[in-house]
Amino acid sequence: MTYLLAIRYVTSGYIPLAEAVSWSFIRPVPDATSPTEEDLVLGTRFGSEIVGALVLRLEPAVPIAVPAGSGGGRRRNKASSFRGGKGLIRAWTTKLRYRGKGVGTDLLHEAVRITRERCGKDAEVGFAVEHANSQMVLPEFFNGTFRKRERWAAKTLDGVLAEREMLKKKR
Repeated sequence: MTYLLAIRYVTSGYIPLAEAVSWSFIRPVPDATSPTEEDLVLGTRFGSEIVGALVLRLEPAVPIAVPAGSGGGRRRNKASSFRGGKGLIRAWTTKLRYRGKGVGTDLLHEAVRITRERCGKDAEVGFAVEHANSQMVLPEFFNGTFRKRERWAAKTLDGVLAEREMLKKKR
């Protein structure tokens, strides 16, 4: 019983973290009405069941400041507002029984495709530093498995990017 209480105490920091994940995670600005202020949620279904999900944030390139009153510059539409930007993957998961079957890799492929389509063919895609599972409340000794999974995810994304580059060179 003492062991269970100790585990409960050590892991209790995860409860407020889990409760903090809400719609504000996807819509950082409470009254966001523009598509540029919302993350994209990609999902994969098997029948009527959702088996995978990915949260993608498209960040526009830092706009160049135009001096006030210069009248210069043109208006940018939604499609061009992300040109030169990048895609950040903020969350990525697959249901346990569908892991290792390509579902998650397909989600990564789609995230890269969408990012390159909207931000430009050479847009960067990567995992956000502050992603859904980035906060660690356990002592570092116990976080080794989590860090290993982060390295594996980055390696998988690098493989997807390399595969797209190889296909692009073949054309």
